[in-house]
Amino acid sequence: MKQLDKLSKGLSRYLSINRLINGRTSLRIVAKTFVWALVSSSVIASVPVLLAINMFIYTKLALFLAILLLILALCWVYGYFVIYYKLLVIYVPSLEPVNLTYARRFETMATATVIFAIGISVIIALF
Repeated sequence: MKQLDKLSKGLSRYLSINRLINGRTSLRIVAKTFVWALVSSSVIASVPVLLAINMFIYTKLALFLAILLLILALCWVYGYFVIYYKLLVIYVPSLEPVNLTYARRFETMATATVIFAIGISVIIALF
């Protein structure tokens, strides 16, 4: 019961921060922030990902490299949301006094959990 209470409080806190963000932003600003965060985090993550993919050619450690790619994907999710919220604060200065850390952590956790489940399923299916 205690865990469920914590979860409902956390979800309501996230939803209140999300409503505050939605009230102060427009679709144009969110779209611009989304695109730039996606591009910049993809550029940052592309070098290690390409290196790991290139290592598949030279080594026989396919399972290890698949797990490494999954870890890199989870790191990319974290980097994307950090850049997204930094850009959101830059584009909407009225969000600067708002503590967006909880919303960033909540969205990162939710997205990383989905990507982790998909990645583990793919690794199990391949190996």
